[in-house]
Amino acid sequence: MFIRAAIVAVSIACVLMPAAPASASAERRVWESANRRGSVTVNSGRDVVTVCDFQADDTYVEAEYATSFLAIHKVADSNGALAGCAVDRVILGRVDVFKLCYGKRHVWRQCDQSIWLKHRK
Repeated sequence: MFIRAAIVAVSIACVLMPAAPASASAERRVWESANRRGSVTVNSGRDVVTVCDFQADDTYVEAEYATSFLAIHKVADSNGALAGCAVDRVILGRVDVFKLCYGKRHVWRQCDQSIWLKHRK
């Protein structure tokens, strides 16, 4: 009888005990690159890219990114002369690498270092 009660008590304790996270790799992560001109953020699902222009200075800010389907895309704030943000959704694949770029259209362009979310083998 005592053994049966102990087994029931342990079983109930196991059911009511909060679950620990499966692993550190299961954590949701957001990637970001930012400087004084703007920022680029990629969500944890690697399928939404947000680019923001911080200043109304006639300098555009854009994100250039590549997907797992080896496609290269760019998304820029629609009004580069003013502060604001733009969002792009990846339909096929996931973002593997991105970088923050800025400049004056058809005059100059500069990009920060690329950020790899997934390395190719």
